[in-house]
Amino acid sequence: MVRVLVFILLSNTVVASAQEKTKNVEAQSVVKYVLSCRKSNGAFGPLDQEYTDAAWNYPAVKTLRLLDAKIDRPQAILQHGLGYPRGHIGYGHWLFFHPHGIRHLFETPPTARHMQVRLVHQGHEVRYYGSPFGTDADTFFKAGGAGIDPRDDSAEELGFYNLSSLFYTLAGLQASGRSASNVDYLVRFVRERQAACGGFVDIRGKDAKPSNDAAHVAHTYQSIASLKMLGADVPATDRCVHFLQSCQQPSGSFRWNTNDSAPGNYSDAYYTWAAVAALRHLSRKPINVDACVRWINSLQNTEGGLAIVLAGDLVYTAHTTRSRRWRCCAMMTLLDH
Repeated sequence: MVRVLVFILLSNTVVASAQEKTKNVEAQSVVKYVLSCRKSNGAFGPLDQEYTDAAWNYPAVKTLRLLDAKIDRPQAILQHGLGYPRGHIGYGHWLFFHPHGIRHLFETPPTARHMQVRLVHQGHEVRYYGSPFGTDADTFFKAGGAGIDPRDDSAEELGFYNLSSLFYTLAGLQASGRSASNVDYLVRFVRERQAACGGFVDIRGKDAKPSNDAAHVAHTYQSIASLKMLGADVPATDRCVHFLQSCQQPSGSFRWNTNDSAPGNYSDAYYTWAAVAALRHLSRKPINVDACVRWINSLQNTEGGLAIVLAGDLVYTAHTTRSRRWRCCAMMTLLDH
């Protein structure tokens, strides 16, 4: 992560000329690293493979835009970087957003037939795979290919099944110039998932209730951002801020819930991004801004990428995984909110 840019994000202070030199050196290493992931077809992909799907191209383009880096041959990215390998849908709502995010960054939004789309809940079944276009196996495993799914441009109705899938669907609609038609229902869906502590819980069961121990900084960010896109206020704002700030650790990083000792609840770049982004939406900051800045800066490795965090320890490698790339981009994305 670029030290000066992150510093501006969290503290909004004036940067001295000496710090500008640090910014230039570190920003150049980030740009160089991202550009090293560009393939012969002009789009971006993992270093050790040749495919160039939207999940790699969105964070690459977003990062370069934030650093004011020149992106040549944008048409090649639009031609080869909007799709994803067949049968590789995974979290389909995530992949619904990415192509629209790319086109939005290049100011080339698609022409949709319907500017308002109804979003419907796809049921309470706990699932790993998801798609806004349906829940059948063919949708998950036979979909894919170059470009935006043809069902997208003509959609009058799209599905979601939890807070994360709702967030990415709303973000994809917004990036493509569209909006949800059933706002009141969606606002109610989100608000019903707020726990007493102010954080939000990704409730899956039909009769389940949100509990404080299940509140999560990522789901809280997704809920706040969704409510903002829907033009609605965040209830119990002070309690929500307190929950987010209480997840900060002495290192400056964030866990997903201070009171939960479950595996995986350790300091992480994604959780830190979610907390800072959520607080930003609420016009607030982490309690210890300086420590947060130092921790984020410590993640940048010598290649210009972002270190992963395993069991609370930093692990530096020469290759980048999808999660590392996304976390790097996600924190950078905060800079222009």
